[in-house]
Amino acid sequence: MTDVMDYTNVKREIVAMGGSVPSRIRGRKAVAHSKISITVPSDAAMEKCLAELAASDDRLAETPAAYDWTFVEAETRQGVEGGKVDFGVVWYDMDFFEEKKDIYLGKHHLRMFAGFGVNESDVEVDHFRKVA
Repeated sequence: MTDVMDYTNVKREIVAMGGSVPSRIRGRKAVAHSKISITVPSDAAMEKCLAELAASDDRLAETPAAYDWTFVEAETRQGVEGGKVDFGVVWYDMDFFEEKKDIYLGKHHLRMFAGFGVNESDVEVDHFRKVA
């Protein structure tokens, strides 16, 4: 049997551009990319999650780092609490990527997730390395 997604009443919006713009890329070349999806249980949790990402994005905009955010998207369904937050991380240094790619499993991130009702099983992460 094939699962079919019903996209009736689904709203998907770009919330932030993050480091997806030339002024943030600053000529750097990506070596890897991570795609993150966080399923949040309530509208309040969605707002908290997006606020945490916005605060982090503001810090990254101030100082170039070995990584940056890409698009942040929010997906909600009319009449249903919560939803999904999707975003990406672009990595500019392979050693840094290898060291930090699973940081979302660390105590700081797990505490932050708990603050908006999310646990490790609500977070999906896929990593991609650039092939030369």
